[in-house]
Amino acid sequence: SKVHTNYCLFMPIYDYAFGTVCPDVDKVYQRAVTTKREDVPGPDVIFLAHGGPLCQLLQIPFISKTTSAHKFEMQWWMYPFIPFILCMTPLMECFATYFYNASAYVKREVSGFSKAARRPLRAEQWAIARFAYHYVVKDQAKRDRIAGLIEKAVLDADKAGCQVLGLGAFNKAWWINKGGDDIVNKHPNLRMRLVHGNTLTAACVLNAIPPSAKHVFFTGCTSKVGRALAVRLALEGKVVIMRTDSQERFNMIVHDVKRHEGSNGTAHTNLIKANSLEEGKKAEVWLIGKYLKDSDQKFLPPQCLALYFCFPPPNFTRTDVTFVNVGALQTDPRRFEGLGNCMADLQRGVVHACHAGAIIHCLEGWKHHETGDVEFKDLDRVWQAAKKYGFHLPEESTKKILSYLHKHPRTGAAKNGKHQHLNGYAQMEQNNKLSSNITSSSSFSSASMKNIQLDVQLSSQINNTCSSTSSGSSDDSPSSPLQIRIDSFEANQPKEKEPGTMDDDEIQRRVKLGHAVFVVDGWVIDASTFASSHPGGEAIINRYAGRDASSAMHGRVYNHSKAAFRMVAKRRIAKYKESPTTSHDTPFQ
Repeated sequence: SKVHTNYCLFMPIYDYAFGTVCPDVDKVYQRAVTTKREDVPGPDVIFLAHGGPLCQLLQIPFISKTTSAHKFEMQWWMYPFIPFILCMTPLMECFATYFYNASAYVKREVSGFSKAARRPLRAEQWAIARFAYHYVVKDQAKRDRIAGLIEKAVLDADKAGCQVLGLGAFNKAWWINKGGDDIVNKHPNLRMRLVHGNTLTAACVLNAIPPSAKHVFFTGCTSKVGRALAVRLALEGKVVIMRTDSQERFNMIVHDVKRHEGSNGTAHTNLIKANSLEEGKKAEVWLIGKYLKDSDQKFLPPQCLALYFCFPPPNFTRTDVTFVNVGALQTDPRRFEGLGNCMADLQRGVVHACHAGAIIHCLEGWKHHETGDVEFKDLDRVWQAAKKYGFHLPEESTKKILSYLHKHPRTGAAKNGKHQHLNGYAQMEQNNKLSSNITSSSSFSSASMKNIQLDVQLSSQINNTCSSTSSGSSDDSPSSPLQIRIDSFEANQPKEKEPGTMDDDEIQRRVKLGHAVFVVDGWVIDASTFASSHPGGEAIINRYAGRDASSAMHGRVYNHSKAAFRMVAKRRIAKYKESPTTSHDTPFQ
């Protein structure tokens, strides 16, 4: 193939000197200068970012396509360019409001760009011509100027026919525009939707925390993301040690928990205010939502799991601590086309969670503005939508978390000193042997069928957690020979008569008798005979006794396989009948 346009600065000089000018360059130039922007279809989604550290100026595509195609890391050859960068920075502020970046396309269906498929989503990235240090300066006049630049970009995007604009990094800071609320209130007739994307960021962090971790130390806990996470974690029964100097903000979060826990709840006691980082030395998991200085990393306990989602990311000065980026998502390569540039310190094909949140908002056709505070009740809905379109935690982050859990099973130790996540990892080889034996067999008993389904569920859970990120959702992956045999076996089984209904009183009565009864997708499930064999441990089954476990089945705890849902379906005992006075006592609602 041949290159039709030259993107890199100074490249035309080399083309002229060495005779490598593309013969079509003049035609392309004429077409470019004579085409009006109105003639070009507007973008469906725009992500409005800004500069990070000054040296990331070298990652702009038109300066260096090579640098922009890799995650940013400071290299030796960049240091001579620092004077050039320092000169360019004030010039950018003078003549530019924001920059356009290359477009990417998101397929609504994995089937591709066929005539039957709907038009793919066109996504663009714009960048405000300011760097991170401009946003944190405590000069209200400068902050107001930045807010004006963001507002102008929003209005230009609305005029261009954009459907959703996502605010990145500090462009949605509370001290700039209150998470976008100021813009929406000032311009109530915007045709497009403004999205800060923090709901999906919070969902990413929530799903990266080991469910069995009991104590979490939290920095940046009073931000939009931090507030939603603190409320959610407290309602789930985790002790959240919140590092904040604001007693007022801490009290507001405690009030939110009290409002959702009920009159006799005690979840608010799980929130503890910390006055210094030193108080987090005994927590097994740290959530870093605010930039952590190098000097402050000495307070991180040895061998702890540090999940960060702050901007800019911290420097990794502690080699005995596992730092994991949980503020980003990997894209499905089957759906994305043209995503050739890397964003800051992210690998190719990985985008910030707030960026993904804007894309999902458009794909789902949601009509509301996502600005201001983050509603913790929306985390599951947004997370399910992200998985629907193939977004998932980056492969690098997943591997780090799994490696940490293997090395430190003490985190939320279960029975016999083993972590619940790891019950069954050693069984993978045995399961593979079992699968090969069964596929070569001509028949098997119903008793063996139950064991097979259990092993398929276990293998699927492991694969969903450890698989490479390019595989996408499990629904689109081809079925294994073992899965085909199971489907064939179940298709020939006689259908059972549909059970009756059961209300809350009957469910609670059975729970008091020791039955592991819970609700999944409107069905009452009795897992009493399966609890001791559950790959995640019996405790997590008993935890949901008498509650609605639908969200846990659909990805909050694990992205359960089809075999797992079939096992649940076989344990249906009644259709759930909700009473008018029902009070859902599940931490996932």
